[in-house]
Amino acid sequence: MIKFLYQEMYQRRNIIAILVIMLIVGMFYFPTIKDIDSTIISEDDWFGFYYYAGISRLTALKYHQLPLRTPYLGGGYPSIAHPFDYTLSPFFFFILLFGEVAGLRLMVYFIFMFGSLGMFYFTRYVLKYNLMGAIFSCLTFSLCSWGAFEVVDGNIPKIFCYLLPWLFAFLLQSKKDKRFLILACLVLSPILTLSGLSFIPVVLALFLLACFYAVSINKGFKFKIRGSYIAFFLAIIIGTCLLFAIKVIPMFELYKMRTEYIHLPYENSYSAISRATKAFGACLDMELLKKSLLDKSFRGYSTMYLGYLPLVFMFLSILIYAKKNMRYILLLIVFALIQFGSRSPLDLFKIFWQIHPSVHGIWRLNKYFGFFIPFFISIIAGRFFLIFRHKKIIKPLVFIIIGISAYHMYSNNRLIFSPMVYERKPSLEVYDSFFPVEIENTTIERAWPGFHEVKDIRSYQPFWLLLRQNIGVVNFNWSGNLNLSQYAQPKYILPTGKQVGEIVYVRGYEQLSQDINVPIDLMTVARDNPHYQGEVFFLKKNNKVDSTYLSPNIVKADVSLRSPDRLIINQNYHKSWTVDKGKLINHKGLLAVELVDQGVHQVTFRYVPLDFYLGAIVSFFTLIGMLAYFWFVPGKKISFNKAK
Repeated sequence: MIKFLYQEMYQRRNIIAILVIMLIVGMFYFPTIKDIDSTIISEDDWFGFYYYAGISRLTALKYHQLPLRTPYLGGGYPSIAHPFDYTLSPFFFFILLFGEVAGLRLMVYFIFMFGSLGMFYFTRYVLKYNLMGAIFSCLTFSLCSWGAFEVVDGNIPKIFCYLLPWLFAFLLQSKKDKRFLILACLVLSPILTLSGLSFIPVVLALFLLACFYAVSINKGFKFKIRGSYIAFFLAIIIGTCLLFAIKVIPMFELYKMRTEYIHLPYENSYSAISRATKAFGACLDMELLKKSLLDKSFRGYSTMYLGYLPLVFMFLSILIYAKKNMRYILLLIVFALIQFGSRSPLDLFKIFWQIHPSVHGIWRLNKYFGFFIPFFISIIAGRFFLIFRHKKIIKPLVFIIIGISAYHMYSNNRLIFSPMVYERKPSLEVYDSFFPVEIENTTIERAWPGFHEVKDIRSYQPFWLLLRQNIGVVNFNWSGNLNLSQYAQPKYILPTGKQVGEIVYVRGYEQLSQDINVPIDLMTVARDNPHYQGEVFFLKKNNKVDSTYLSPNIVKADVSLRSPDRLIINQNYHKSWTVDKGKLINHKGLLAVELVDQGVHQVTFRYVPLDFYLGAIVSFFTLIGMLAYFWFVPGKKISFNKAK
């Protein structure tokens, strides 16, 4: 099958087109990897993702352990289960080799480039557009302002939506060869495991595509249902979950353990969500839709600037090829109505919102659904160029028009990157021994309704800097995080200072990074916590802890026991811990063991998450089965019609 893919794409003019597209798209998104070793500080969300990637990298390189859990977050957290943990993805190699800063930026850049190639493949070889149409669809899709804004705003999980063209292509190609389903599972897996709630609208789009292709209208308006596409969709979803059960099962367990809302305190009230979307401008109205598509100066979550030419070609394509475009017209209408939310005459989002409580975390409709409007516009508009299929004299003029449209989007939308600010990573005072701190809680008063009394530290950079100093944070409260109960005592408390806009700073922190040559130590503003007794301690003072080894998955303590006592680890208790001596117990939420044998002992705790290992077994056998099917089960002989 790979041979057929290669043969189809390996035509001289197609290769030239791909190279030109990759060059243009690569230049457009170059600010993503500019000064690759520096941090992007223009949007604070980037530091939240540096933090999660840094946790996994630190565990792998410093402790030489699989990043199953981390003591650096929340007093002990099953980090492998978190949707923003990159350990089990191929992108983790970027992070290991180049660090969390450069690694994440390279990952984002790769997704844009790979997604652009996917759009070309989908339109050229699956929908059978001519070269002009495929190039136009691809450049319109890639140069839209939506992706650029998400980069600047630090919305890394949303960027995985750019893999959707490959998903669409492989779903439809499965009709010819079911081995494409395996490729679809591979593409869907990072969306499932790394994109957070963005996975939900992507799956919705894939499901609706399968439904619309399952229905065909024959002469006399007779409907014919082809269940194979629905079966393909289910196979992709089930296959992806089984293939990545190593991640999916722990994620499911983590979701069940969460103690708070996913995003907002009132997210389980649809009327409150509707008020919030309107107050924030997070759902469309006709004026905002027009502004988003046609106002090149507009900046915001709804930005999806294309200019007039793609819209003109889309409407012409609808007029000329109405029947062939019908499925994508319906998809465009559905996602537009969803993004209008309660402002729509048919509130599809309300129906969608009621599917499952996890959907309640989606309240910024423009943030989660805005991608799909320019995506479907790009697909529909590209079909228009089929009318020039046999008109060789007109083709040079058509390519000029395509160039004008691409240049217009490129020159205007690249300005979105102008607010990006880069900063060299500061030097830091690194502590030899691990200890946790707590950043003083604060309440942010927001101007928008319903957002008062939200305890949230809005400056994420200190968390990442603390991690690099070998310091944990027991109350990392990032919006959208899956918070768990936290019981570990911090050694120090970092007080918060002034609020500037939405950002609350750690006291004195706003001056700490003025000179990158002066080592930063966030502990300079810390105060002692009188309740802190150490990372490992006994309840009785006559028993002693002589030495300790603290790591994410293993804790060792050399103890001198004179009388039966309880040894306590300043980490959250979790059912996955085991101990080689005594009886493991939950001591007021902390990990502990009852010891009765007097003398000198070494007590070893090991973190053994059965959900992870169960998932690993399922993933292993699924992978073996898929490889066997891919290589040894002969598929139907594929005879692609050459794209013209």
